[in-house]
Formats: sequence, C-alpha cells, structure tokens
Amino acid sequence: MFPIKLTSTSQRTNMNRYRYLQSPCCILALALSLSLSGCGSSSDETESLEPAAKKAEVANVTVAFQSLQRFDASTRQDEVKLKGAGASFPEPLYQALFKSLRENSKTDVRYEAVGSSAGIVLVQNKQVNFGASDAPLTDEQMKSDANGAILHIPTAFGAVSVVYNLPGVNAVLKLSAEQLALIYLGRITYWDDERLVAGNAELKGVHERIISVHRADGSGSTFALTEFLAEGSGDWNKQMGKGTSMYWPGGMAVTSGGAMVDAVLRSPYAIGYTELNVAVSRNLKSAALKNPSGAYVVPSFKSVREAMEGLAASDSTDLRLDVINSDGSGSYPISTATYVLVYQNQDDPKQAQALTQVLWWLVHDGQAAHEKLLYVPLSANLVKRVEKALEQLRANGAPVLTPVAAQPAAKS
Repeated sequence: MFPIKLTSTSQRTNMNRYRYLQSPCCILALALSLSLSGCGSSSDETESLEPAAKKAEVANVTVAFQSLQRFDASTRQDEVKLKGAGASFPEPLYQALFKSLRENSKTDVRYEAVGSSAGIVLVQNKQVNFGASDAPLTDEQMKSDANGAILHIPTAFGAVSVVYNLPGVNAVLKLSAEQLALIYLGRITYWDDERLVAGNAELKGVHERIISVHRADGSGSTFALTEFLAEGSGDWNKQMGKGTSMYWPGGMAVTSGGAMVDAVLRSPYAIGYTELNVAVSRNLKSAALKNPSGAYVVPSFKSVREAMEGLAASDSTDLRLDVINSDGSGSYPISTATYVLVYQNQDDPKQAQALTQVLWWLVHDGQAAHEKLLYVPLSANLVKRVEKALEQLRANGAPVLTPVAAQPAAKS
C-alpha cells in the first residue's frame, strides 16, 4: 500500500478512526463470526506477529450479589443468555465477573475480546447485547446511528502501559509524550539518541535500533496512547491525530493485544503498549511517563485512581470520560475508562431486564473485584451517574429500571 497524502488534521483523524471499521477484512469477519482475531491493516510493510501465548486462565473472584435485591425477584427467575464483545482491556475483569455470575445466578453472560472497534460494529449491527470499548463514540458517530442513542456505561478505570525490552538496562525508562511520539514517527531510531539519554543515563552506549510495535487492528489502547501523544506532541497531532486504528508511519505491526505482548517479549530493544494488568502478569517493564505537572509516573492502581479522582464532579448522564493527562502530581497520564455500550431502546424486554440487572451489579457489587485484577473501581459520584443513565433504558418504550418497591413500615 502506498502512503496517502492527507490535506488536514481532521481528515487524518477521521481516516484513522474509521479505517478499521470500513475495511473489507473486518466486515467479512464480523459477518461470519464473533471469533475475531483482530483483523486489520497497516500502512507499513512490516512483520505481522500473531500471539503465541495461550488464553489466560480466568481468575476467581469473590463478589456479593446484594445489589440485585433492588429488583423484583420475579424478574430474576428465568434463565437468560447475553452476549458481549469488544475491548481486550477489560477482558480479564469481565471474564472473572461473568464466571461468578454464571455460578451464582441464572444469567449466562459470555464475552469475547475482539477489539474496541469491532465491539462498536457488533453492537451497532445488533449481533451482541452489548459492546465494549475503551474509546467513547464521537458526537458524529452518535448522531449518525440509525438505531438510536447509545449509552456509555463506565465499569472500571485502568492504564495503558508503555512497555519495553531493554537488556541490561535496570533503571525505569522515563519518557515524555514528545519523545514517545518521535519514536513512533521514526525520528528517534536508536536507544542512545541524545534526546533519550538526557533523562535516561543508562541508555548511553546502547546503540541498538528501536523496534516500535503498534496495533494494526482497532484498539482502545491505541486510542488512549494516541490521545496522549496528540496532546503532548504538536508534530504527532499535526501528522497523525488520534484514533482506534492509525495509519502508522513505520514499525512492527501486530493484530491483537496478545501479539503485542509476545512481540515485545521476543524482540530485544522493542517498545510497545498494553494494559497495566497484562504488563504485570507477563513481567513486562513499564515506562514512567511525564504528566502535566512535570512528574514522571509509572502506571499503578494508585496513579490511575488519582487520575480518575481528577474528574470534576458532575450530574451528567453523558459518561464519555476523559482522564488522559488528568490533573494531579501523581496521576498517570495514560489512564482510561472502559465502557459497556448499550442501546437506550432495547427490543427484547426479557433480555433488557437481564442486561440492566447485570450492569447494575457490575457497577455496585462487581466493583469489589477490581483491585485484585489491577483495575480501579468507579468513584461514588460516577456510580450515581451510572444509576441515572441506567434509568434511561427502555424496552419497547417502557422503562426497564422500575422504582424500588416501598418497604412495609416496621411495626411499633
């Protein structure tokens, strides 16, 4: 494929956003099956590395079900099966929670990680009951949807770690958005470049070519990374913009989160990006990134929580949240929310009732599993906002979330 010359930043950004969704590979795969392996394309002629690692074992979590008591017991008797698909970022959390739900209720929820962009397409095509994405839909996407309004239900916060494989370098790598942008733009090509050595003394003498690894499929992790780069680097913002799928200028292309991890692990002097919980579980080193206060911060439960707490208090039910470069000296700059995407107007009342109960449980009792799996739970203010958003759900025009029945007065 030959490079395409784009005349404006908005054209580049729109291309990056929709490129994956419109690709024949993606459309064909979605039509055939939910079992996608991260189909996508890349502008550069580079190696495509498929994941070698097996599916991670689903974690066991202890979660209560008290929040479901707010629903009439008669709505929880029938067995219901629900399907969801989308972002790989929340997959370990969803698999653990939905396993617990299956074992303790009659609701069977199955989730498949196929990438944020594919998750959006699947819910829009009504092939799943809910999609999942780390990248919220734009106003344009929302307005152009013929099926009506989509609600964004945040379920957790986490971090996109910039991971690297630097043999012999023990100090934590420190990077700014500008430096990382220059690496991915192909303008910093060796680890001992003076612009890197200035803040990383151990890189002096490491005259090895940098192998930059990127996702070629539609990924919420890519969206978070590129938003960070676009805000911190004028060159990146002008040339690339942000999106779930990018027209990368070079580097190694991989087509899934698993392939990203394998590529960095198997390639000395490589740099890439993945979710914090994945980086920890696979023993990958994470860089400390420069945040707006000038501090270099590594991704952690604490630094992501500080980024979330930087959100202004609000009553809005528009829950498309932005915590990239959040205020706070200890906040990690590539923190992100992950969302369940559901249509406000549902077609099947039975499935709508079950879906509402699952979402209510996820943002209440389900939050207890987060810290164990390195996700940050929602703040009390966000839980209240989600409750109000769920009150907007309708099935054939009727509210799904009915008022809690009044409790009988205690006898004196």
